[in-house]
Amino acid sequence: MIEQCPNWSRAAMNTSGTLENSHPASNAKPRGVMAPQKDFIMKYFGLMSLLACFLFPGCGHSVRTGDHPVFPVEGVVTYKGKPVEGADVTFFNAEANLSSFGRTDNAGKFRMTTYSSNDGAVAGKQIVTISKMVVASPAQPMPETSSTAYVPPGMGAPSIPVTPQSAEIPIKYASQETSGLVAVIQESGPNEIRLELTD
Repeated sequence: MIEQCPNWSRAAMNTSGTLENSHPASNAKPRGVMAPQKDFIMKYFGLMSLLACFLFPGCGHSVRTGDHPVFPVEGVVTYKGKPVEGADVTFFNAEANLSSFGRTDNAGKFRMTTYSSNDGAVAGKQIVTISKMVVASPAQPMPETSSTAYVPPGMGAPSIPVTPQSAEIPIKYASQETSGLVAVIQESGPNEIRLELTD
């Protein structure tokens, strides 16, 4: 009478019929093997944390996403003491040859955009222009300044022709030559610009 071998003995026998040591502890690697990998991972994450301080605004004042660092800018536009809603605000820095744009809300407040939405403007002297036109004929709503379809006044495709009478604020503020508005952006901030318009 032949007895059947137990399952454990089969699992421990190789193809030549000899027994192998199947104890899992015999295949374990020494604990020290993982030390170099652990040191590499710690150095890697340390380097990434350092780089994050230069790339994200929470670690500093400026946000660099283009050729020039930019700094947060916000402000308010009033005309005859009342807030101006829906006005396009443009800052132009001649030294950097760079413009930033914003649009006022129903309280006349705005935030400037250069490379990405509301990131700010470059430091230094800015020539400021402001325009708000009323189109006589029905037209599509103006896109938001954060939209790729937004075209700042005076740039890109020509806008719908309007007469000076259609401007809700004096037309002189729409030109760099006649606006008379200047803002200075500081790296240290805060940059809170108040633009008071008159006739």
